[in-house]
Amino acid sequence: MARLLSISKAARLIGVKRKVLQKKIQDGELVTFEGMIDIDNLLQVYPQTKLYDDSMLEKVEHIMATAMRKVVSQHSSDVNTELLATRVRILNNELMQAKEIIGQYSTLIQKVESKLTQLSAENNELLQLKSWFKELLQENHAVNTKDETTSPRIKPFAANHIRLLPSTRDYFSEGNETLLESGLRAGLALNYGCSNGNCGLCKAKLLMGTVEQSRFYDYVFSEAEKQAGYLLMCSNKATSDVVLEANEADSAADIPYQEIDTRIKKMEQINPHLLILHLKTPRTQRLRFLAGQYVNLSVKGQINSDYALASCPCDDMNIQFHITKEAGNAFSQYAFYKLKHNETITIKGPQGNFLLDESASKELVFIAWDTSFSAIKSLIQHAMSLEIADKIYFYWLTSCDEVPYLDNLCRSWMDAFDNFFYQHVSPYVEHQTERKYCYTRAMEELAKQLTKDALPLADMEFYISAPEPILSDIEEFVEAHHVPRASIHLDTFLHDI
Repeated sequence: MARLLSISKAARLIGVKRKVLQKKIQDGELVTFEGMIDIDNLLQVYPQTKLYDDSMLEKVEHIMATAMRKVVSQHSSDVNTELLATRVRILNNELMQAKEIIGQYSTLIQKVESKLTQLSAENNELLQLKSWFKELLQENHAVNTKDETTSPRIKPFAANHIRLLPSTRDYFSEGNETLLESGLRAGLALNYGCSNGNCGLCKAKLLMGTVEQSRFYDYVFSEAEKQAGYLLMCSNKATSDVVLEANEADSAADIPYQEIDTRIKKMEQINPHLLILHLKTPRTQRLRFLAGQYVNLSVKGQINSDYALASCPCDDMNIQFHITKEAGNAFSQYAFYKLKHNETITIKGPQGNFLLDESASKELVFIAWDTSFSAIKSLIQHAMSLEIADKIYFYWLTSCDEVPYLDNLCRSWMDAFDNFFYQHVSPYVEHQTERKYCYTRAMEELAKQLTKDALPLADMEFYISAPEPILSDIEEFVEAHHVPRASIHLDTFLHDI
């Protein structure tokens, strides 16, 4: 029975980087089946690998399924969608394995039929056997056709492999998802505007495969564009594996300035000093942004302030912000004492260059101080959706000994993803009288933890979001461990408690 693995899982099993396997796929040394690698083929290329436990693959799937049950019980909307999508991918892998088996049996049947045709040319008994075998195949085909028409609910779990050029990025499009929806869910910064078939910004060229229009659109293609195979990604779904020529954002400069009136979907009062604000954009005017960026929030046209985006770009309609109570901040005061459900908040932006380096191919280390977790949260979710790192480490520093406000979310990530590691780091100050002392103690505890974990710091990529005093200390620490300056990404904290 063929066993199929994602590239990320295969890389972890063999102990190499994802890019090493991607290079072998491009060179033809490894064969993929709709984006998945056959474990037998993998072991042929890496014969020195020993599988100590034949149930290793089942164990990985069990971890994912168990984590999903845990997180669902915590009612965390931020994680449920990701884990449900993960479960769908697991089911899809099982379907791909079944397809592979069916293909093997189909080949076997064709060989048997060909042999019977050859032997029955001068043998009446074999001729009767061939006729019986053909009737049996026809009956079986009729049953399968009937089952297919009566079980349409199985179809949405089939996924088609999408490849984008010139970037050569890959993702899967499942069920009735549009090419744009599945691409955004996979964490890709695709070019788009209205998502409603009007603007034409998500225009792409079909190079290989078949698609089907799934949504009406008003955009008018020129005759030359029609002949060249152009389509709108927001209005078409894949009906086979597809290769597209499409535009993607490579930097913050590629993201346009936007001004969007949003509605308050939910307000969560986490503690007396922190409010998590959930905003929903109009379906026809979603927010395009890159993980790690920030925007300006305003109410009534005058009360405004800048806040980091705390959500993943893969969900561009549901935007999250972490608002701290600040005496001198008019927006903060309005949010805590006057803001009402369904009120309009205008988003302007995005801005900022605290972005994920998707070409780095290193293990990632994220460090946040208190509510600077908002920007880090967006980056971590984006890194997970792209599966660009073999391992992700997150250290959450806090100014007091209390458990961080989204500690359960981080622990659910650690349960769900076997390459994610999380650690809360506290300064353990009994009598907090001076913030500078807290910074010093927190830095000492962080240094102890990093030393204890024995990470190869010089070969890792760092993303640090914190207020200036401790930001400089962390930067100095990692530079002292020979981390290249290009691998250190810094973000000064916008709003502190």
